[in-house]
Amino acid sequence: MMEIAGLENNVPVRMIYIDDKSEVLFKSLAHAARNTRITQDSIKKSLSPMLKRRFKYNDRDVIFRIVKDK
Repeated sequence: MMEIAGLENNVPVRMIYIDDKSEVLFKSLAHAARNTRITQDSIKKSLSPMLKRRFKYNDRDVIFRIVKDK
């Protein structure tokens, strides 16, 4: 069975500023990539908390995590 193209980019993502733990919610990986100018591939690879991958955005350290359903 074929997977729909772009479905993996339709995952809600939150960007967390490390210094004050404030969050910005994005409705998809593609939306986060467009707003932050960080590539989708690097955001997708950094979603695991085990990797501890950090990025610079507006001279502040940020991390990306998947939004969990409550």
